[in-house]
Order: sequence, then C-alpha cells, then structure tokens
Amino acid sequence: MANEKQTLVDELQALLEQNVAEVKEQVENLKNQFYRLYHEEQAALKKAAEEAAEAAGEVLQDWQPQIDEAEAKFRELLNIYKEKRAVLAKQMEENMAQNLLRKENIISQMKDIASAETADVMDNLKKVRDLQAEWKSIGAVPQNKVQTLWKQYQLYQEQFYDLVKINIELRD
Repeated sequence: MANEKQTLVDELQALLEQNVAEVKEQVENLKNQFYRLYHEEQAALKKAAEEAAEAAGEVLQDWQPQIDEAEAKFRELLNIYKEKRAVLAKQMEENMAQNLLRKENIISQMKDIASAETADVMDNLKKVRDLQAEWKSIGAVPQNKVQTLWKQYQLYQEQFYDLVKINIELRD
C-alpha cells in the first residue's frame, strides 16, 4: 500500500506542473484513491493494535491515526494545488472585471452614437459595427452583470438601427 500511495503522490506532483485549470478532475481522482488507500491502511493498523491489546488482555483506549511521509507530502501537494487554484480564480475575477469595464465603455460609446442627432448615420454605422466586433471579442463578465449589460447593449443597438432606418426613409 505504501508503494501505491507513493505512486499517487508522484502523480499529483506531476499534475501540479501542468495548468491547474485543466487537471481538477484528475486531482480529485488521485485524492479519492489516495485517501481510500490511507483509510484502509489506518483501519488495518487499528485492527492490529486492537488485536495486540486484546492479546495482552487490555482494551485499546486512545488510538490515533498514524501520519506517514506519503500522507504528509500528499497533503502538502494538495495545499499547493489549492493555492494555485486560488491564484487562478483571482486572475479570472480580475479579468472579468476588466471585461466588464470594456463592455461598459462600448455601451457608453453606443449610447453616444445612438443619441447623436446631427451626426452622419452612415459614418456611425462603421463605428457601431466595430463596436459590435469588439463586444464579441471580449470574454466573460461577472454573472450578475450579464443580463443588465446585454439589455443595455441591445437597447442602444436598436436605437441606432432605428436612426438608420429613419435616415433611409428620409432619403427616399
């Protein structure tokens, strides 16, 4: 069992060298396998201690699980994994905050374009299309802001296209 546990420790060490976002499931599997082996080993040690105490005519009182090198190393590696996941989560959160600012900026620009009465609508059409392309290229934003942003974006987009339609009708 000790050999199997050490193999799992080595596998976890190797996984930590990879991108943490891609190895979550593998780490969970290793964790489950390791602790299954660890608990089986501890149960066997407890049973052996109980049998030894019974053979000596005593009752096993305060048996404590024994921590071995493999378990300590595995726990240390799991802590490193958790720290890396926390850093990744913080980076993603910061990235989403930046994306939110970029999308809010696009909405502001679209609002200005949609509310401009004297501007040449056809010149603004290119600007709006560029803003739409930029909007699509921006990544995720915080989940609680998605719906509000989308509604605002759609509103100003519709207002602009209403101006385009009015402009075309006036030309005709």
